[in-house]
Amino acid sequence: MNKHLLSHIIATVFLGLFFFSTPASAAATFTVDNIVYSVSSDSEVSVKSGKACTGNVVIPETVENAGRQYTVTRISGTAFNKNKKITSVTIPGTIKKIPDGDYVWENGRDCPRATFSNCSKLKKVILENGIEKIGNNAFEECTSLRDVILPDTLREIGISSFADAGFSSITIPKSLRKIGQNAFSESNLKSFYLPANVVDTNPSAFTGCKKLESIDVEEGNPDCSSRNGVLYNQDGTELWFYPAGRRNRKFNIPDNVTFIEFFAFYETQYLKTLVIGKACQNLPSCQKCSIAAFKVHKDNSLFTSEDGVIYEKSHRTLLEYPPEKKTKAFFVPEDVSRIEDGAFSTCKYLKEVYICSNVSKLRGSLFDRCSSLERVIFARDSKIKDIPYACFADSTNLKSICLPKSIQSFNDKSGYGSEFLECTNMKTLYIAKGAKVYKQKSFGIQTLSSAFPVIYGHGNKNFLSRLAKSFDLEYVNVDKSQTSILGLTFKDTILHIGVGETKRNPAVIYPTGMKSKQLTYSSSNSKIASVNKKGTVTGISTGICVITVRAADGSKELARCQVKVE
Repeated sequence: MNKHLLSHIIATVFLGLFFFSTPASAAATFTVDNIVYSVSSDSEVSVKSGKACTGNVVIPETVENAGRQYTVTRISGTAFNKNKKITSVTIPGTIKKIPDGDYVWENGRDCPRATFSNCSKLKKVILENGIEKIGNNAFEECTSLRDVILPDTLREIGISSFADAGFSSITIPKSLRKIGQNAFSESNLKSFYLPANVVDTNPSAFTGCKKLESIDVEEGNPDCSSRNGVLYNQDGTELWFYPAGRRNRKFNIPDNVTFIEFFAFYETQYLKTLVIGKACQNLPSCQKCSIAAFKVHKDNSLFTSEDGVIYEKSHRTLLEYPPEKKTKAFFVPEDVSRIEDGAFSTCKYLKEVYICSNVSKLRGSLFDRCSSLERVIFARDSKIKDIPYACFADSTNLKSICLPKSIQSFNDKSGYGSEFLECTNMKTLYIAKGAKVYKQKSFGIQTLSSAFPVIYGHGNKNFLSRLAKSFDLEYVNVDKSQTSILGLTFKDTILHIGVGETKRNPAVIYPTGMKSKQLTYSSSNSKIASVNKKGTVTGISTGICVITVRAADGSKELARCQVKVE
């Protein structure tokens, strides 16, 4: 037989076998009751899309098409994402797993993209027996979700599975083994019961649940425990989570607790005083919480507190300032040399912070989201060299900043930038004459587009002038242009004086070298200390008061120093 003819016959037979052995509907899709299915084998299909569905949706165990019956075994990771019209959904046990989702950047934020995420009208979910896992983000931002029925076969609830859900309670089945990070965060949970069978609970599962009053753990749980509604690890030496809606105004961390989870007290609503126990070896982040005062057990070897503020034991490092402390002006004590990362973050009432000359190191996000903050004033002889990343970020009421001549660079060489991100009311930036930052080559600052209509500096062709040009902002050389007072400070932000003693602590005017007679001084309590028109302070009686200097040139600039008469 001709070789070419034989080859042709073999190829024809092979192709025929291939086509006849492959199901006619392979890789095809079809629609039943507005649900789009994708054929995955000759007997199985997956739910590809339910975007056209409305009202009550029941996903069947089996579905028929073209005379063939298929079992529904899978569901797409975006099948019903952003469906605003479905109100309930039933998922059959033939689908073993609701897949993991992810996030996409939309409208200036990370938005969840998952099977049922952002279904804003979804009120009820029924998961039938057979389902073993709810994937990451599966029902995130289902804000109307009130009723969830979990199957007795469920073993895992994934990361952010029910974040921002609307339900106030949920019953956990005996089959469940794992609860993932942020699983119920920002939901409307009021109470939560954790059965003994859950052997892996992420402590962050409940962050942002502002209405959550208690978490109770069944006795015998090998992973965690509860005491008076607060979540701990199994032996109680780690405090995992304090319910944000717990109504106690004071909480003493038990003396056997050695470790506190970072977000354990996140967004507490009623807690006003937190007492750090004697064995605690770390501090929690208390951002956006209701705490107005910290106290530390006298026998704690690492931390101490003064006037509600936490310091490390030697008092050299300021660690955390309570977010809802109602003091409007704070003077950093003169023995402090370092202020820790986020120490003032989310402070609600603080308007002015005075940083003493002994402080040489600032850490990142220091004044992040301080909504009332108007001024941060550095002592004339400040030792601070670097302005760290996100130092003033989102301090939307901050209007101007005058930085001392000690400043050498922005961004603390971290590469993150964004020191003034979203400081939307900023008017001016000025750096004192002689600062080494003028010679800085690169821009640590990344975001000035919405801040600083005007940048003030000394000389031309320097860091600040190039920075202004880069962001299309106005630059004013104060050596050649007359300007009003840009800022005030004192040589000493805290002044010690004896009764009957007199000391001069005259104001320092910015721009550097500017002289003005348009300054007025006043004392908050002239029975403790008085001040004359030249800034000379006299101690009258023991106590503490504040001396204020104000510019009378129309600039409305001011500065204060704390006077301690001893």
